[in-house]
Amino acid sequence: MIRKPAAMSLVLLLVLIVATGTGCQQRYLDMNAVERIVRMENPEYENKPIPKHVMDSLASLVETYHNQIAAYANDKGQLQLLYKNIAQRYLDIGYYEQQIEYYTSRIEAGKNLPSGADKKVYYDYAAIMLMQKKLYSDAYANLQESLKLSPDNTFLLYYSGYCAGLIGKAIRPDNESEGMDWLGKAVKYYQQALKTDPDYIDALYGISIIYVYELGQPEMAIPSLLHIKEQSKENVDALFVLAAAYTMTENYRAAIAEYTEIEKITSSDEKKKAATDNIRQLQAMQ
Repeated sequence: MIRKPAAMSLVLLLVLIVATGTGCQQRYLDMNAVERIVRMENPEYENKPIPKHVMDSLASLVETYHNQIAAYANDKGQLQLLYKNIAQRYLDIGYYEQQIEYYTSRIEAGKNLPSGADKKVYYDYAAIMLMQKKLYSDAYANLQESLKLSPDNTFLLYYSGYCAGLIGKAIRPDNESEGMDWLGKAVKYYQQALKTDPDYIDALYGISIIYVYELGQPEMAIPSLLHIKEQSKENVDALFVLAAAYTMTENYRAAIAEYTEIEKITSSDEKKKAATDNIRQLQAMQ
């Protein structure tokens, strides 16, 4: 199972962080942008009002994410410039929409982008929208163009790995060799993203998913999953993958320990039941 970009990743579109001194001191939240994200993530709200509790929930997530970034920036002062750049690029969804409409109209008319145009804005936004539509090959192509302009951008590297992984998974049943090539690209992009930010949980999770479920190399995933656990002890999705990795390496006692931890911390009845069922199966194997 490869996770789609979570709402937490998309809140980068909503948060303005002004990084000064040793931390991030100011935030601007556009509730219209929050509403757009809700509608993109939940098609059921396309033609009906969004309940207040849904909007409040995402607003709370944005607030939490902002606080996490602020704390992280305090520890990793060298990332302040990166966060400031994120703020500048993702502040205004409306600006992106205007730019994409303008650029797209020029392309459809057979015209090149004008000299000095912010091509990265175009490629970034196009990639995001294409991923929302699950057009991962097209999104990957736009990410490659954006990476030419910003080759060390953590998020571009992560999403390149994300798209490459999904492409590889889709192609592999019909073309094993090509599918494996794409999965190899995904691993390399995740590794590059982690070079720029070794604590980036999405990249740690993404590379672990490929190692465990696609490449059958669970031992390669365990260090990344343990690193996630160090940062986020209640990351249930990562704990499930860690337990699966331990099971595949026949470390059943460690797997049972992770499933037991999931039972304690998850609020999802479905996930709790899955953990309980897995514990019973593993106990029968010992």
